[in-house]
Amino acid sequence: MHFLQNFKLGLKVVTKHNLICWFFFSLVISNTEADNLEKRINKNLSVIIDGGKVPVRYYDFSVEGSKKTSSDVILFIHGFRSNARYFYPIASAFSQVGYRSFSLELPGYDKSTWGTTTELLNYELAAYGRYIASSIEAISGAENIDLKRLTIWGHSMGSSIVYRAIVDHPNLFSCLKSIVFEAPAFANSITKVSKFAIWLSTKILKLGDRHDSSPERWLKWLGIGGSTDNYQVFVQNAYSMLKPENNIKQEVLDRLGVEKVFWLWSAKDIAVYSPPPDFIPNEQSIQVFVGHSISHRAPKKICDTILGWHSRTHVEVSQ
Repeated sequence: MHFLQNFKLGLKVVTKHNLICWFFFSLVISNTEADNLEKRINKNLSVIIDGGKVPVRYYDFSVEGSKKTSSDVILFIHGFRSNARYFYPIASAFSQVGYRSFSLELPGYDKSTWGTTTELLNYELAAYGRYIASSIEAISGAENIDLKRLTIWGHSMGSSIVYRAIVDHPNLFSCLKSIVFEAPAFANSITKVSKFAIWLSTKILKLGDRHDSSPERWLKWLGIGGSTDNYQVFVQNAYSMLKPENNIKQEVLDRLGVEKVFWLWSAKDIAVYSPPPDFIPNEQSIQVFVGHSISHRAPKKICDTILGWHSRTHVEVSQ
């Protein structure tokens, strides 16, 4: 009886305060936008990860026939509970100035769009980091991208994944033009609200698993899972972010070149509190008071900021 009362209280917290929907907020786009995005899907590539063949699924957000042209390219990596479509507004802003942009769908996400789940041996940050590194090489080859003109942009958990890939593949990332961390979800930046939401979510999902063996139904019914395809993806993502190794270290970015890194954050973000560390220069960060979904809610401002930074920066790229 005591557990049932606690469970009912938990549901009340979720529904009344939208706690679960707040943390690592995943946005829903309109049906019209979704229809347009269906035309931008690419799923013809694959890579080998941990001995298995894994599809590379991504959107091409570049606008054909733009009056302004640039050789710059951005590859976006989405966050926890979100999906690749999160970046459509910011990608559209960059397209207006001629940037090409692509948005990668992480394995275990958005089965409703792609029809099937892309499976990995596990869904922790290190595995995603290997996937990202291999996908960069595959997409750059398929799309004729010069790595010296490529920016990798991670949002929330996507930033953590990019960082994990930098740790394990420094030579690859040293070749790139720049890295953007948007509301990065490093372990020491995840708020108590988010930690409680993760804890409560897993308790609810375990209860659903015990009673009807379909935690995926609970994921969708309560809105807990966002765009995650199943319970394992959700849980492994969540707890991987909380591990101590998911904390940024200066020596890693020093090897990469700190001058290549730009940091976006918001003090109004209740999911993560992620001001830039002291070793990130002030001119390489901006605070925007819009919550967790920074580039989605302020695409023009963020686009102009990054354009200004790129115009002022002449980074030496490793050969």
